[in-house]
Amino acid sequence: MMDNRFFYGEYEIVGNAPVSGNADYPIMYGRSISALDRDKICFCRGREYREIPLGNNELFSKDFKNNGIGYSLNVNKTLVEECIRAGTNEPFWKADRSNDLRNPIFSEELSVILKQMGA
Repeated sequence: MMDNRFFYGEYEIVGNAPVSGNADYPIMYGRSISALDRDKICFCRGREYREIPLGNNELFSKDFKNNGIGYSLNVNKTLVEECIRAGTNEPFWKADRSNDLRNPIFSEELSVILKQMGA
């Protein structure tokens, strides 16, 4: 878990409901940031975490790490209203989501990465 506020329990829990198996978790993919072992590729999506050796495996040059430690919403009221008017999430994806593997423009890369990581 990358967000310290969640990790240390600084947010109050206001409810508890099971998360569906197809939840749309943010994806972290990229070279290990560990100074002890940089020679691996890491993949994290929700509770799913995988590593493979860098060695002969291809690492996409695009930065898909998505590993910030702060918390803020990626949307605002105006953006939500745009999506509702458009009847699609396209305005959300066009609003600078250039390193998010869930963005439809990266569907080919996501497919290759999921296969590479055995996910």
